[in-house]
Parts: sequence; C-alpha cells; structure tokens
Amino acid sequence: MREQISQMFVIFIAVSFIIGSFFGDFVSNDRLLFSMTLAALSFSFLDLFKTLKLNIFFNYFFLFCSVFSIVVIPYLDFIYKVIGSQNNRLTIIGLSVVILIIGIRQLLEEKADLNQVNNYIDKLDSINNELQTKMAEQTQIIKELNERLNNRSS
Repeated sequence: MREQISQMFVIFIAVSFIIGSFFGDFVSNDRLLFSMTLAALSFSFLDLFKTLKLNIFFNYFFLFCSVFSIVVIPYLDFIYKVIGSQNNRLTIIGLSVVILIIGIRQLLEEKADLNQVNNYIDKLDSINNELQTKMAEQTQIIKELNERLNNRSS
C-alpha cells in the first residue's frame, strides 16, 4: 500500500506540472523551473535505483530530494545563485538518466524473456527425453513379446 501512495504522489505532481504548464506565470518562473528540473532529476534517479533494485535507502533519499526540490528549493536564494546557471545541464543529465532507464528496462525484459524461452526449451527437452525413454521401453516390450510369440509358434 505504501508503494501505491508514493506512486500516486508522483502522478499527482506530474499532472499538476502539466496543468501548470498552460499558465504563463508558472512557465516564466525561473526558480520554479529550476526546482522542477532538480525534482525531475531526483525522480529519474529514484526510478533508476528502483529499476536496478538497489538499497531502499536510495529510493527514500531521492524521493525526499524530489519533494524538497519542489517545496523548498524555489525559496532558497543561495542555492539558486550557486547552481541555478546549471539548469540546462541538469535537464540534459535528467533526460540522459531517463534514456538510460529505458535501455536498462529493455535489457532486463529481454533477459527475462530469454530466460523464459530457455526454461520452456528445457521443459520441452525434458518432456522429449521422457518420451524417448518411454518409447525405448515400449520398443523393448514389443521385442520381448515378438520373441515370445516367435518362440511359441516354433
């Protein structure tokens, strides 16, 4: 249940940003856009760490960073003055992490699909071996029965 709440939180933030993008005051606020860039970067790292199934501490850390970026960063002048000029760089890093996540997920899905196919092939191979063993047993029984019939008729 806890996971679902954080997922809904992320969804509501995204919907709020989408709605906000239709308002000029929202889009022209450089500090807000900077904080959203930091939040997006944090959410991207959160998703990356969840995809890689790393320590849950990192998940909470990046979730905290995301919320902190949205709620507090727009009001901290000293942070904006220090790294506000790096907004474009942070956007590029965030996009790069998103693309990396897509690639990792595809790689993991393909690996899982390959494992599933290999398991299916192994299962079919096992069934085939069982059938061959049973056919060999039945062939042996048929030979023995033919020999008995041939011995009785002679």
